[in-house]
Amino acid sequence: MNQMPHIKVSDLTYRYEPDAPLALDQISLSIPRGQFVAILGHNGSGKSTLAKLLNGLFLPTEGAVFISGMDTREDDKIWDIRRTAGMVFQNPDNQLVATEVYDDVAFGLENIGVPPEDMPPRIDEALE
Repeated sequence: MNQMPHIKVSDLTYRYEPDAPLALDQISLSIPRGQFVAILGHNGSGKSTLAKLLNGLFLPTEGAVFISGMDTREDDKIWDIRRTAGMVFQNPDNQLVATEVYDDVAFGLENIGVPPEDMPPRIDEALE
């Protein structure tokens, strides 16, 4: 049985700007595949920052984030990481990129590198 954690965060520190206060300070955690975890806290406590670090939207100032063993700091792994660790934003308007559902579904396929000629049947199947 695979014992590698699905998500591993080691001594993670994040700062938005070089002279700004730390948004996250030496966070470490390990989450096995299939486990459900809730991250709770007040506004401004770093929940969204952590989520953006987990899918590679942000990169650690210090420390490391691994998703299924892939380091979010490795450029060649970022699309594989984002296929594994997605993010749903709080505001529904932030999820939509197009004015038509068909184009919005196409956008998702673009983000995971599906060739344009392969998209129409996949979009049709998803919408069906």
